[in-house]
Formats: sequence, C-alpha cells, structure tokens
Amino acid sequence: MKLNAKILLIILPLLVVAIGCTGWFAHSQLSEASLDNSRRQVDAALLDLRSSILATQSNTHSNLDLFAADTLLQRYVLTDEESRYDLLLTALLRLLSSYQKAYPAYFEIRILMPNGFEDVRLSSLDIINTTEYEANSPIFERILAAGELDSSFFEMNPDTDQVAFYFTKPLLVRDNTREAFDAKPTLRAYLSVAVSLQWLQDKMDEASTETGAVLMLTDASGKVFTHSGNTDFIHATEQLHSKLPAAHPSRTMLETLLAGVPVQDFSTINLNGQDGYLWSRPVAESYRLAAWLPARELIKRSSELALFIMLICLASVFVISFVLYVQLNMLIIRPIRHLQRATEAIGRGHLLKKIHIKGNDEVGALAESINAMSSSLQKSHEQVRFLAYHDTLTALPNRLMFYEHLSGAIATAKRTGARFAVLYLDLDHFKRVNDTLGHRAGDQLLSIVAERLAHCMRESDFIARSDGEENHDSSPGILARIGGDEFLLLLQDIPDLLLPGIIAERIVDSISQPIPVDNNECYVSASLGITIYPDDGQSPDLLIKYADIAMYHAKGEGRNNFQYYRDSMNSAMVERANMESKLREAIRDNRLFLLYQPQADLRTGEVIGVEALVRWKDPELGMISPSTFIPFAEENGLIVEIGTWVLEQACKQAVAWLDETDYPIKVAVNVSAVQFAKGNFQEVVRNTLARTGLDPAHLCLEITETSFMEHIDRIDVVLEEIRELGVLIALDDFGKGFSSLNYLRQFPIDILKIDRGFVNELSTTSDTGAIITAIIAMAHALGIKVIAEGVENTQQLECLRERNCDFVQGFYLHVPQDGRKIPPLLVIE
Repeated sequence: MKLNAKILLIILPLLVVAIGCTGWFAHSQLSEASLDNSRRQVDAALLDLRSSILATQSNTHSNLDLFAADTLLQRYVLTDEESRYDLLLTALLRLLSSYQKAYPAYFEIRILMPNGFEDVRLSSLDIINTTEYEANSPIFERILAAGELDSSFFEMNPDTDQVAFYFTKPLLVRDNTREAFDAKPTLRAYLSVAVSLQWLQDKMDEASTETGAVLMLTDASGKVFTHSGNTDFIHATEQLHSKLPAAHPSRTMLETLLAGVPVQDFSTINLNGQDGYLWSRPVAESYRLAAWLPARELIKRSSELALFIMLICLASVFVISFVLYVQLNMLIIRPIRHLQRATEAIGRGHLLKKIHIKGNDEVGALAESINAMSSSLQKSHEQVRFLAYHDTLTALPNRLMFYEHLSGAIATAKRTGARFAVLYLDLDHFKRVNDTLGHRAGDQLLSIVAERLAHCMRESDFIARSDGEENHDSSPGILARIGGDEFLLLLQDIPDLLLPGIIAERIVDSISQPIPVDNNECYVSASLGITIYPDDGQSPDLLIKYADIAMYHAKGEGRNNFQYYRDSMNSAMVERANMESKLREAIRDNRLFLLYQPQADLRTGEVIGVEALVRWKDPELGMISPSTFIPFAEENGLIVEIGTWVLEQACKQAVAWLDETDYPIKVAVNVSAVQFAKGNFQEVVRNTLARTGLDPAHLCLEITETSFMEHIDRIDVVLEEIRELGVLIALDDFGKGFSSLNYLRQFPIDILKIDRGFVNELSTTSDTGAIITAIIAMAHALGIKVIAEGVENTQQLECLRERNCDFVQGFYLHVPQDGRKIPPLLVIE
C-alpha cells in the first residue's frame, strides 16, 4: 500500500469522528448562544422601551410645570367664566397651539374644571369632541384619585378609540387680588395633555422585527394597552389572562410576572394555545412591559442551525478527504530535495532565494516557513544595518553614519573647492531633566529637540533618516545624534562664514523655548561649537574634535550660545588637560594640604572652632588658588576624592588637638554639591567618624545654597541622617543666593554663615547693616547660631558685636594657618 493511502486510511476515520464531535458541540453551544442572544435582545428591547417611556413621562411632567407657570394660563383660571371666554380664550388657544407645534406628540391639550367640565380643548387631530363633561369618565376619575398631585396614566381616548398616555397637573393658583398673600393656593382647574402612543408602537414594531418577540404594554392586571404589530392573538384593552386556559399553571406564572416579582430568566407560558417564553419589566408605576417569544421561533432557529452545521460537516469531510487524497498523490521526495537545495543556498548567504512549491500540506507550509525565515533574515539584516547607522530614539543618523557623510563631504569639497561647516551641539543641564522627571521624560525631550533642530536647518540641508541608502556626494547636509544629549550638524556649500552662525543662533533660540514633556514645561538651552572646512581642519577627526572644543568654550562663556573655533581654544583645552593631570598627581602624591582659619566667639573672644581650607602647591606652578582648582575638580568629579580626603584629615586633626590640649574644638568642612550627587555621602561621613574616633558633635559640615538647589529632591533626607549622627549643619554664603529664607525653615540647619559680601559692605552701606540685623534676628528666632565671615577691620567687628552676632571669622582676627599653630590659640584672648 502506498504511503499516501496509508496516511489517508489513518486520517480519514479520525477526521470523521473529529468533525462529527465538533459539529455536535458547535450545535449545542450555538443553540445555547442563540437562546442567550434572544434573551439579551428581548431584555435590551424592554429596557430601551422602558427608558423611552420614563423619559417621555419625565419630559412631559417638566413641560406641564412650565405650561402651568405661564401667567396667561393662571389669569385664565382666575377669571370668571364669561370674562375669560371674551378676553383670554383666544390668546390662551394661541399659547396652547404653540405648545402643540413645539411638541407634536401632544395631540390633545385640555383644561378641565374641578367639577369635570372640559373648559378648553385643543386637538391636533380632526376628531369630534364627544365628551365635554368628564365628571364620570375613567380619565377624570384617575385625575381625581391623584388629588392635588401630578398624575400620568394610560387610558382609552373616547374620541379616538385609541389608548393614549395622559398627563395631568392640578392648577393650584392663589388670587393675589382677593386673597391674602400667605393664603394657600386653591385648585382652580386641571391641565391635561394626551400623548399619542404612535412613537411607542413604532419602537415596539422595530424591536419586534429584530427579536421576533411580541411586545406589549400592560397594567398590573394584565390589560393590554398597546402591542407590536406582529400578532393577531391579542388586541388593545384585552386581558392576557383571557388567553390562558382556566386553572392552567401558566396563569400563576403570569400573575407573578405582572405583580412585578423579580424573575431572573424567561418564564415558560402557554398563551392562546402556543408555548413560549414571557419576560416582563415594570415601568411607570403599575404598568408593565412584556415580551412573549413563541417557542416555535427558537425551535425553527435551532433546526435551521442543526441542518446548516450538518451540511458544513459533510462538506468538510468530503472536501478535506479529496484535498488529502490529491495532495498525498504528489511525490514527496522531490519537494523535500528542492527544500534542501534552497536551505543550502540560504545558508551560503543568498537571503533572497525563494522556494516555489505550491500546496497546502506540510511540505508547502515548510516551504512558506523557509521563505518567511529568508524574509525575516533579510529584514533583520536591514534592521541591523539601520541600527548600525542610526540612533534608535530619534531615528537620526549616528556618529558612524555622520563620519561617513563627513568623509564624503571632504572628498567632494577637495574636488570642488567648496566650504562646509560642522556644528557640535550639547544641551545644557540636561541631566536635571533625567534626575527630576525621569529618563522617559528625558527621551521625550530629546525627540522634540531633534525635531526642532530639523526645522532650524536650511531647507536644502539633508536630514537623513530611515528612508534607504543615501548618496554622500549629493547630500547637502546631515543632522545626527551621536549619544546622550549631543548632536552633530553638517552644513555643506555654505556661501559665507556667517551662515553657520545664523543657523546656530536660530537653534539656540528654538531650543530655549519651553518644551512640553508629560504635562510639564521643561527649559533647557544649547551650547554649540562651529568649525569650518578647510580653515579649521581637513579631516573628520579634527573637524569634530575642534567643534567639540568650541562647544565647551561656549559652555564656559555662560552656555546658551555658540562659538566659532579658534586656535587659542585648543591651547586652553591643553592647559585644562595639563591642569587635570597635575591635580590627579597632587592627589596621588599627597601634595594637597590643609590650613585652618579660627572662628571666635564675639562676646568672649574664645576660639570655638576652625574651618578646614584645602590648599595646593605645585612644584612647577607654585601655589594654585582654590578658586582655580576647586571648580575644575567639581567639573571633572575629582572633588569627591578631594572632599573625602579633606574630611578624613580634618577629623584626624581635631582628634589630635583634643588629645594634645584636652580642649574640645569644632572643625568645619566644606561640602561640594557634587558629593551629594554621588548618593552615599552620609555613609562617607559615618565611616570617617568611625575610623577617626571623632565625636560627631565636634564636626560641622558647611553646605552652600548650590547644593540645596541642585539636590532639593533628596538633600533633606541626607541632612536628617547626618543630623542623627550628631553632626552640625551650617549653611554657607547665606544671602548670596535667592532662596535661602526657605532653606532656614525647611532644612535642619544649626549654623548660618553670613556671606562675606555683606560684611564688606557693612561699613559703607546703611542698608546692609539693616539686612544683617534682620538676618541675625531671624536666625536667633529659629534657634540658629550666626557666623560672619570675612571680617577685615575693627569697624566691621564692632558693627557685628552691636547686632548680637554669635561668632566671627576673618583675616582681622586670624589668618588660615597650619594645624600645629592652632593649639596655642585655644585659650580666651
């Protein structure tokens, strides 16, 4: 027996059984789903009709309130019969006619007197009024039953012989000309509106067409007021009970449904000799919306569904058997060999190799899979190439692609003698965005910056994205992101040297505008460096390097600007590199040393503490000012290592003084904002105190306002942990910034150091004295001690003494000196 016959012999019985079971299961599930769907449709239709009736009821009652409040209507019911007919009836009819025009469903508007007399009637239908005196009519009896309350009900209209929806409002009016102001309003008449149920009939017919159910509006007794038009076994004003056999079990179920008892499912009821399902919803007081779905409708649907599924199963067995037989008759070996040859070709790198095998069997599926694999490998190859040459965040070219374009631009410029410019851009303070709003916000900001840069370039400049291969020689320009917040721009064929500056200025202005990020407005600026080919360099490396140098020079000039490259900038960079090298050697070879400037109690003159000041003496350059190397160390991160060393040495020196003199002295150490950025500064302080054995109460950390501003989100936690160790906290250079007052209240500060700028002006400006007085008073009110630094003469000292300053520090008292000279000063002078 052939292989295809064997496979068919195995598969065919399993196929028949599987399809038969599937058909049976599908029929049972679909039958249940059909019943559930019918339930949902009927229930949805009842809820929709109920909502429409309640909405009509609410709107009509609201309109009656408005009609009844009309002055003309109130005057009419207060006027005697003869006068109101002569004077007010015509105007009243016009008013009521306007109401009917606004609400066409109000086919009859009447004013009934308390005795039942129909005083005014306005009908939009051409019908004869057969009942002017309504005292004994069912409608008026329903009105009287409501008393002085608004009423609404369904009742047969005697003039049209059709059920209408009646709304009545008692007109309670006080005659202010004859009755006391606080007299109770008197019932003068009833304002009645009859609403046609044609709209309800239409909605019922529409819902009945969709669901196949008979929809009815009844009262609690089973009286039918209206129904959908798809039945002839029930009519208006008939009772549903009349369609049930006497003593039939369905009668009890019908009474339960009409009584408004909640029922969670269809109820099986025999109406007019037919089995079916009844569903009821209460609406408008004692009325009910009912739906009756004949069982024959569901049986018919189920039978049709079973027949349809059976035909599908038979057709499926036949078609699948035929397809299997045809496919299994084909030779298997040849397609397999074809697949083998194709996969070998793909393995050799021919990724576009396609396998052409027609068929829906496993071999064909395998061929399609190999084709899909080939296409996927080709796409992956293209994606890898794209990722190699583009930035994933902005889809702009990356450094590698920019370098290739720049090399091509240099080759073209050498042939044509053209000039071009390279712009190196770096965002200022971008790290703050990542630190405060998160990296996701930072990525959004970078994408927006990339778009703004694209708009700022000339229209002829080429901004390469993922649109395919580019020809380097024909590309007039390129914008690239080379990492982080750095971008490179290539402007080719510049007519003069001013154009790059114009574009750079355009970029600076654009970037400085607010950038919306996650419902926040971020503000960043840009610093740019510009190099010109061939003036500043003739190789890609030099042009990018010098543009980078010019960019850092722009940052040094205050950021938010651009600078053209000059040879002197390179010299400055060399000097900076030399400075960094020497500073690293000084740290490594212990060439840094500390001097200590005493701090004295202004009342007693006693030296109560010292400030540790780091100094650097280079063998070649001599003494280097802290104002020179400290900012440089903060910029390149060396300040962390220096600050840790200063803290260690100062603590050791304080312990040595205490051992030598047995005199406790407080040592103050300056802390840089960069040290806070590392995130573990409190651990550094804790470990240093543990190693040196210094009492934490003898250590004071001086922190500038810059540290508060740059790390406002976490500095309070760090300071609290340091305070828990027992270390004192001093706010240095107070008054130099613009938010110091808030810091005094918000953070745990023990000592406040008045900036030397205030002290210098103390003897020359009267306003400064007032400011210092206020600062000292405010600090004392908060329990904070005050140190004035930079005291240079007697006049300044006395002014501070008069203002109750606690401590002073300055060259007038003590210059910074070696630690060995401090012990002799630890006496009261």
